[in-house]
Amino acid sequence: MEASSVVRRLTKPLLRALLKQDDVEAEYLGLQQLDFVSSTSDDLHIHDLVRSLVARSYKASDPEAYRQHQQDLGKAASHDLWRHTADLLYLVENPRVREAFFPCGSQIMAVEPALPTDYDNIMAMVHEHDGPPQGASRASRPNGIDYTSVAQSKRR
Repeated sequence: MEASSVVRRLTKPLLRALLKQDDVEAEYLGLQQLDFVSSTSDDLHIHDLVRSLVARSYKASDPEAYRQHQQDLGKAASHDLWRHTADLLYLVENPRVREAFFPCGSQIMAVEPALPTDYDNIMAMVHEHDGPPQGASRASRPNGIDYTSVAQSKRR
């Protein structure tokens, strides 16, 4: 469990690299049976809270082994480099970087074109943060603004 806590998701090839053994079927199935582990067709995902607590404890109790597991994973050959890019990013222990790539919250963001009825509100925000708008007018850009909404879109 400690070794698997250094990765975002666990595949059999990653488990082989972590445990340095070829046959990991029993260990993989054992992890898969745990209540806090969810399974997909090709990987296991340990619940974020459990993984975080185990990783923190592992790093504190045996920092050298923790670093060695991170290095071993960084060297592990992979045929799914696009998937493992996220796993390697997870190894970065900077909280801001992790939060940027793996946000803890579940806010849903929607980016969509602004409607003409949104113009006054958008321009009020621009004016508040950037000062008076320079030459912008409803006639010149009625639908030329996209915005991010924190709530789910109600227009769909």
